[in-house]
Amino acid sequence: RDLHSFPTRRSSDLVLKNHGLQVLLDLHAAPGAQNASDHSGSGNTGNVQWYQRANQRKTTQILLDIASEYGEHPALWGIELLNEPLVNTRRERWRLWWWTRKTSRTLRSRLPSHVRIVASDCYQPAWWSGRIGSNTLDIHHYQCFSDTDNQATSLTHHRQVLNQRSGKYRDYSQQQPLIIGEWSAALPPRTASDSNEYTHCQSQLTVPSGVDAWFYWSYKTENPGAWNFRDCYSKGWFDNMLSFGRWYNGYMSFPKLIYSIAVLVIIAWVLSMVFRLAAWLINGLLYIAILVVIIGLIVQFISQKKRQK
Repeated sequence: RDLHSFPTRRSSDLVLKNHGLQVLLDLHAAPGAQNASDHSGSGNTGNVQWYQRANQRKTTQILLDIASEYGEHPALWGIELLNEPLVNTRRERWRLWWWTRKTSRTLRSRLPSHVRIVASDCYQPAWWSGRIGSNTLDIHHYQCFSDTDNQATSLTHHRQVLNQRSGKYRDYSQQQPLIIGEWSAALPPRTASDSNEYTHCQSQLTVPSGVDAWFYWSYKTENPGAWNFRDCYSKGWFDNMLSFGRWYNGYMSFPKLIYSIAVLVIIAWVLSMVFRLAAWLINGLLYIAILVVIIGLIVQFISQKKRQK
């Protein structure tokens, strides 16, 4: 069915409104394929042709069309330029950076100010952080693909990696807004089990990382397991999402928490000064009242003496 057809658009609007959902539109498959994976439209052939100028121009136009169609939609949270673009050389990285910079400026002029423009970190967050202007940086966090992750035999390794990355994410969030655009509780075969993946899921939910939002991958798959959010949710893995850890991680990032505490301290200090000033004024008025009473008594005493004479 055409996604732009009236019934589909109407039904999706109804779902978004009824459930209070917001949407990040992510361009997963760009002309020429931006990476060598099947989800980029390349067919997993390894033949990445997105860096051809014609394909880059087509991609920019597609993003502008998306902005024109959905830019004013009340549920639109943001538009992501590209999903996981592959960068093999310095030349490709600078070409992608230049395209990101130029396309972001054009797209920004077509979107409301509250709609975010999101850029992928290309699995190179240290390089991209601080180089995307006011855009939001998207990091994909997985601990099941690398060689070191696959060689691990216990959750200790994964906890250490999570703590290290969380610290780096906090640093990156000081340079621009940050989201975890994809993450999962999935673990490598050596450590994968229902109990281990549950524990791994809870660890990721409670470790503060300074991110503005996160997206579990994926919402639903053909089979149950750690890649299936609906299955994990049905097993109670997300029952504590409104606990302190979830609030601290998602709704109140680390810098915002520090800022909020500082604001509260300043407010408390201002109130204390106001109370001190009020107390000083009351004391002053009390002294004046006592002085007036004394003067009144003296005047009354003198008046009585004169009458007696």
